Amino acid sequence: MNKNIYNPFNKIAGVQALGIGLTAIIIISIIAHFSGVTFPSIISAQTGTNAMSIPRLLVQNLGHWIIFSTIIYLFGVFASKSHIRAIDIFGTIAVSRIPFILFSFLGFLPIDGITQKISAAVKTNPADPNLLSDVPLSEISILIVFALLTLAIAVWVIALMYNAFRISSNIKGEKSAILFIVAIILSSIFSYFYEIMIVRLIP
Repeated sequence: MNKNIYNPFNKIAGVQALGIGLTAIIIISIIAHFSGVTFPSIISAQTGTNAMSIPRLLVQNLGHWIIFSTIIYLFGVFASKSHIRAIDIFGTIAVSRIPFILFSFLGFLPIDGITQKISAAVKTNPADPNLLSDVPLSEISILIVFALLTLAIAVWVIALMYNAFRISSNIKGEKSAILFIVAIILSSIFSYFYEIMIVRLIP
């Protein structure tokens, strides 16, 4: 596997990364508007939701990106012995959002209808070993492919985010892993309140 897929940051940084990343965020927001995908935090995405407006999706995506990038930048300033450039942090973290373009397209799959059909079958007779017999094989196949792609995208995003932080801050080893995990936790907390206080107010 080409290592640039999960670690392009030796070649992409600064203004170039910021431009690519912001373009990706705009594309993600447009596609997600039509596919019904939302992004409630820096590392999560959901399908089967009510479609958000493009402005609201932009505010959502940009806000979570800024929250996480700011935390990562502050960690880099205080924990790294190197000179940290904010544009490198913000740019590379924006680039790490690119895999969500693929996830936005997954929102067009009829996942919600399939899961509702399976849930109904389970509730009707959970002990029936053939409870999925009424669900077409094509729909089960779609669900399996969706689950596998979702897992692959999640791993890809996290790998990109970690490498963006590690390289842009020049923090390596166990220290970078611990700080990265803490940053994810903190950004998830801040993102929760950001969703309530800001995103929900956007029409």
